[in-house]
Amino acid sequence: LKCVSLKAVMTGVTPTTTRKTDTRPTINSTPLSVVAELLCKHWPGTAPSLFVSGERALSPYSDESLASVAREGDRIQVVCHHSRDATNDRSDVRVPAIILTGFLGAGKTTLLNHFLKRQSEMKVGVIENEFGAVAIDEALLAQSEQQAEQVVVLDNGCMCCTVRGDLLKAFEAVRQQMVTSGTRLDFLIIETTGLADPVPIVRTLRQTPGINSHFRLDGVVTLADAKTIATRLAEAGDTRSREVYQQLAFANLMVLTKIDLVSGSEALRTVSKLKSLSDSSCQLTAAVRGVLPGKLLTELRAFALDSVGAEVEAHASGHHGHSHGHHGHAHHHQPDCDSHDHSCCDHACADSHDCCEDHSHPAPHPDDIGSFSIVTPRAVDQLKFARWIRKLTKIPEEAGILYRSKAILPINGCSRKLVFHAVGDVVEKDFGPDWAPNECRECKIVFIGRRLDQDWFTSSFNDCTVPLMRHPTVASPWANVAPAIASFLGSGDAARMSRVDLGSFHSLQVPLGGAGSHPLNNQVYLHSCAPISMVSAYMNSFTASKVKLATPCNTDFLFGKPMIFDSAAEVEACGITFQEVAETLDSDTQSSIIEFGWRRETVAEYIGSLSSANSVSTLVKASYDNNGDIDELRFRWKMSPAEQADLEAVRVSLQLVGGKSTTGVYQLSFHSVHPGFQVHIPVDDHRRPLFETEVLFHRHHTVWTHLLSQSEPFLRCLVRIKPVNSADGPLQNIAAAASTVSSVPKAKLGLPDSSE
Repeated sequence: LKCVSLKAVMTGVTPTTTRKTDTRPTINSTPLSVVAELLCKHWPGTAPSLFVSGERALSPYSDESLASVAREGDRIQVVCHHSRDATNDRSDVRVPAIILTGFLGAGKTTLLNHFLKRQSEMKVGVIENEFGAVAIDEALLAQSEQQAEQVVVLDNGCMCCTVRGDLLKAFEAVRQQMVTSGTRLDFLIIETTGLADPVPIVRTLRQTPGINSHFRLDGVVTLADAKTIATRLAEAGDTRSREVYQQLAFANLMVLTKIDLVSGSEALRTVSKLKSLSDSSCQLTAAVRGVLPGKLLTELRAFALDSVGAEVEAHASGHHGHSHGHHGHAHHHQPDCDSHDHSCCDHACADSHDCCEDHSHPAPHPDDIGSFSIVTPRAVDQLKFARWIRKLTKIPEEAGILYRSKAILPINGCSRKLVFHAVGDVVEKDFGPDWAPNECRECKIVFIGRRLDQDWFTSSFNDCTVPLMRHPTVASPWANVAPAIASFLGSGDAARMSRVDLGSFHSLQVPLGGAGSHPLNNQVYLHSCAPISMVSAYMNSFTASKVKLATPCNTDFLFGKPMIFDSAAEVEACGITFQEVAETLDSDTQSSIIEFGWRRETVAEYIGSLSSANSVSTLVKASYDNNGDIDELRFRWKMSPAEQADLEAVRVSLQLVGGKSTTGVYQLSFHSVHPGFQVHIPVDDHRRPLFETEVLFHRHHTVWTHLLSQSEPFLRCLVRIKPVNSADGPLQNIAAAASTVSSVPKAKLGLPDSSE
């Protein structure tokens, strides 16, 4: 709580309106919107969300004057939120986009039309979603079409249900219009139906290459009707799939609408409730009839790396107590303590007073929605952490419902921060800015969700961490020569050399450049494209998994081509697969890496005719050693036209060739090995000549981008083979095993594990 005199804040302010007979400035004639701007300057880092004068709730963007809402000496409560400094990465030329969501009647289209009318400098596109056969906002949409540069209406269902064809087509229509007209949009708004869960839309925007390469998601804006939101929450009950809670939990900006229809005390209770259901970094503000400053929408940038980093720092360092995890601290979010209510009066209390904050663990509120953070002076193992990220997409029911997670993490030998962000099951990581020379390097990770099992998250995360190595303070002679020497060495010898001193280790954490390879003789050369610590973990996991390479042969490689890696992400994906195999290993299961291939011109031609043609890969082989009897199994990857709702797609099938010529009967399991997508196909009997799957690839799927990026397109897969009558039982599902993190036994190669 802070108290300040408005007279002190507003000294020298010239009111926008004065009586003709009185040329003297009067504070009482100043609009509330001007008061709000002044308070932003007076309280740096915060911005007014709501004014409460007596029993009146008022928007900070109202044109009403002070005189119309309060008298001399009255106290006005000001509820504030943390303001976010706008950042503009000029190197990112994608069109910024926001998702505008909220239940039916919350005022989404009203806000949209006000935004379009009041701004004239930006070229704005709108994707409008209406649930039902006929759009119910036709009159308002007509206004939108007059104001917006482009309007695309989706009126055949809820865009959140799956990766809908009409949503993907809408983005393509917007992009094509920009190309045709030669005019680039400055901003795109996706207005959802009131029934929409925003996470599938976030997933579509962030993880569909054809969309993400042209459009950048800046945040989720959720509208809540002050008059009805409490009833909506009560009606939602205790069901797990509650769109209203999802919309609030994933919001980056929350707008409380229709506050002129509730009393001041009702508005304050509603604000407190909404804060308890949202991320502490979520901005919350009140509006009447859709009146908001346009920059609140256009400068959101909630998914920018620096925004995520600032939020983690604020949450993790704000106030935390001890967690139940190793070397960690945890902070439970207490919404009422973080509301930043400021009381203002017209002529009292010249100084500000900070309230006492309770840093203890509060009792859970009725909805069991809260947050905690882990702060630990350790580093993350890249491979283990990447595997743990997959685990977050398949959290056990008893561990709770994770809405959001974000982190700043150190990696031994890396000068840059690893920034992690998860929204529902959409998880992403990327490297942010460098660590400052004297900055404390430690893991800081925040979890926001419902009924979260703190022990489960803490222990599973700590399994991904390793002791933090000190940063070399004195230049090492090895730091300069190690990369040059390592360029002539295999990765095994390079890993051993990295143990000479800290300088050589740090220098080899930077890949040498170029593609990496893993040939059949296991003379791995991967430090050209991946950090040496990741390469060491990869090699140890490969040895522990006992996976065989069964890559295709050609005239240059008579016994099989080497596996080629173009990036650290590909090495990481393969290393995770080896870890998962090692943890499900039994005496009867044998695994091989295979690569289904196509000619590049065939792939390009096929993508143009998905709805009318089939595509079959080259024949690949994998063998099973049955006590000296070698059974050779052969496969092809087949794609055939299929319908996915109204979306053009292909269905995946597996052709199993020569199955009746083997001595045994086998169950199979195929798993794609790729950083951008995962496909798992179990086959109960290898003798089936054609095994049709439920796997569908739509036209915008990542697989096509992957195949077209290669001069010789291939799809890398792991195939696991096990006799049907095995005493060990059926094949274990490594997709399920991926949700359990444990350590892979260190291989006996004399190589340093990444934790050393």
